[in-house]
Amino acid sequence: MAHESCKKRIVLDIDNQFSHILLIDDNPEAQRPLLGAPRSGGYRLSMAFDGLQGYSRAISAAPDLILSEARLPRLDGLALCRRLRANPQTVAIPFIFLSAADAVSDRLAGLYSGAVDYIVKPYAPAEVAARVRIHLRLAAAASLDAPERGKGDPLGARTKCWCAPLSMNCRPTWRPGQNWGPSPDASE
Repeated sequence: MAHESCKKRIVLDIDNQFSHILLIDDNPEAQRPLLGAPRSGGYRLSMAFDGLQGYSRAISAAPDLILSEARLPRLDGLALCRRLRANPQTVAIPFIFLSAADAVSDRLAGLYSGAVDYIVKPYAPAEVAARVRIHLRLAAAASLDAPERGKGDPLGARTKCWCAPLSMNCRPTWRPGQNWGPSPDASE
């Protein structure tokens, strides 16, 4: 388990360039207002234009968060979300719907499919950026608190232990599927 000071630094640092966001929408024009927000926040952004391409990119790129339209060609957004939740590689990636489908039944279907949030278009880019930051922080905190549940670290090998230079008790010992923390031989 990481030191409490490490956890706080990791969660606070989640807003920077280490975060990769996958944006899935079949209408590139609808993505235009959002494209500046993640980049201005220091995020790395990749895009997919249908559900199957989004699934493939989620598997290959392991993004830190996914923003997706609910109504997509080739693989519906709801089915995409369910498929990602069923895959051990992608189960811990926060999935947010960003959709014009605004009926209560649509929003509930999105949340019940496994999404952590549902934002209705038209949206305010600043609100989307705030929700992205919140869900990245929650995912980072959850991965630090519960690696034994098999969720691992949504940040992958990019997670760092910032106290390593400051403390002899916290040396880098992280391997995929494990958490940063003191090495087994480190004295507390």
